[in-house]
Amino acid sequence: VPVLSETNGRTPEEVAMTQLKVKVIKAGGDAVRAPTCVHRSTVDWKNNCFESWTCTGEAVRVQR
Repeated sequence: VPVLSETNGRTPEEVAMTQLKVKVIKAGGDAVRAPTCVHRSTVDWKNNCFESWTCTGEAVRVQR
């Protein structure tokens, strides 16, 4: 369970979006196109989670 904070996010959804932004930066992007988040309140036995937020989007590099 990620720690909720001003840096990580104040809600589980914000934390998931922060994790998506970190992945975009690691992939060489500097923006996320069409981000979407999905809340799953069912048990995910594969990841041992009782509920989760998953955010997806496309990593893009903005020309300056």
